[in-house]
Amino acid sequence: IIIYFNSYSLSQNDKNTKQPTNSAEIILNLILGDEFNKILSGIKERSEIKYILLNSYYLSYKALTITKDKGNYFSFKRFFYENYNYMPHSIIRDMDVVIENSILFNKDNSLDKNKEFFENYQFKVKNNLILDENNQLNSVQFIPWLGIFFEENNQAELEKFVIHYKEYLVDRDREATILFAEAIIYYMRSEYKKSLGLISKIKYTLFALKNAVKKFSLMILYELNDYEAFL
Repeated sequence: IIIYFNSYSLSQNDKNTKQPTNSAEIILNLILGDEFNKILSGIKERSEIKYILLNSYYLSYKALTITKDKGNYFSFKRFFYENYNYMPHSIIRDMDVVIENSILFNKDNSLDKNKEFFENYQFKVKNNLILDENNQLNSVQFIPWLGIFFEENNQAELEKFVIHYKEYLVDRDREATILFAEAIIYYMRSEYKKSLGLISKIKYTLFALKNAVKKFSLMILYELNDYEAFL
């Protein structure tokens, strides 16, 4: 890339053509242009591993920055899933984070985000990526998975997740998060009164988690036809 950047700067002598005015713009044009694919092809001829690593970052960049259609996300996902065995574990973690963010920020309405998050969860489990580097979880990391299983109406997977991973919760909201998870399980079993009973015991310290509990409480009250409690 550096060699190409230097040659690019020296070769732009056509005054009639509008050229990038700063280094960042030149590099971005390079990354998104056909010339970069030529560079990747040359690298692949010399080293398959270096090609896999560099192309992974290249495709991840496109997936994160070109979000209007899902094609770039799927290109990155497919390449990563086919080649992650050649990567160090630290880079697998990096790429896995990009997968999550690519799903989250993609603007293509035809992308089934819940389905993609669930597939990513299965990949994480297979490759020991649910826990952080210290084999721990906090409540902010734990709760989104509950939401994914809930949206997918996958009670069995939710219960399995809670049973296996609740022991790794280490933050001060640990007990509240376990109660919240159990309340969601009761809700999915249509045991709404038991679910509400657990919700009433939850004492979160973080506002975002308090707000999640409040919204879930309204869902339970709706199922119980307890409209007066809404007021």
